[in-house]
Amino acid sequence: ERLRGRAILLIEDNRINQEVVQDLLEMFGANVVVANDGLQGIQALRRHPFDLVLMDVHMPNMDGLEATAEIRKDREFANLPILALTANALDGDLERCLAAGMNDYIAKPIHPDQLFSTMARYLVDVPVTVSLAGTPAGTDGMVGNRPLRFDDRGGCEMLLVRLMRIPEIDVPQAVSRMMGRQDLYVQLACRISAERADMVEKLREALRQNNRDAMIEVIHGAKSILGMLGADALQQRCILLQQKLGAGDAALDEVASFLVQLESLLQHLQTAIAGQS
Repeated sequence: ERLRGRAILLIEDNRINQEVVQDLLEMFGANVVVANDGLQGIQALRRHPFDLVLMDVHMPNMDGLEATAEIRKDREFANLPILALTANALDGDLERCLAAGMNDYIAKPIHPDQLFSTMARYLVDVPVTVSLAGTPAGTDGMVGNRPLRFDDRGGCEMLLVRLMRIPEIDVPQAVSRMMGRQDLYVQLACRISAERADMVEKLREALRQNNRDAMIEVIHGAKSILGMLGADALQQRCILLQQKLGAGDAALDEVASFLVQLESLLQHLQTAIAGQS
């Protein structure tokens, strides 16, 4: 009930994360505006009032730490709750977030229970702002920009059955993390298949060039996506590899082994979505 009618600004560059979080919040009556980076988020704040900000930490153009520090310079936003969204809660992100002026953090992949309970703590005494129902889409944010929907219940259930045959993912667990929304999970799987197939080639090229920074970038991007998909074992490999690469300890054969597993998962995903057995 604390979310109903609330104006929430979601600052996140990953389209898949945008859709998942926006859908979860709108299920409970929140009005959500999405910005693609810190600069767009600041522009949105200057145009509309918000009850709370969900801020991704790692973004292009202006990251969440820089954006939060900039927001806190304005006295108008001194008490605005800003919650970090981070896949690196164990790698020092939490301390950096608090130092920049954020109030708290929510770990990726997003678990609805943690998302809602953390947000609720900061909405107890905050009066509801004006409605954002008329907020136009533009460079400062967007409302309801989600092109893919599965309204055909039968088609959704048939695809879920095929997805459950993929050995690398735990579909029931992943659906439970989305409050039981099978349509939202199917949408997520289709978007990952369509938009993240290039992760394999990017990681393969980084391996060819022995570019550890590029490896870290690809693996970091894969981490939260694999978690939302329900590929928990692969997500844990991402976490360990990112830590090892950052410390200079990861051997290239470890990354190559992960690449084989990632490519296998994405191939299985594409086959299931294409309707093949």
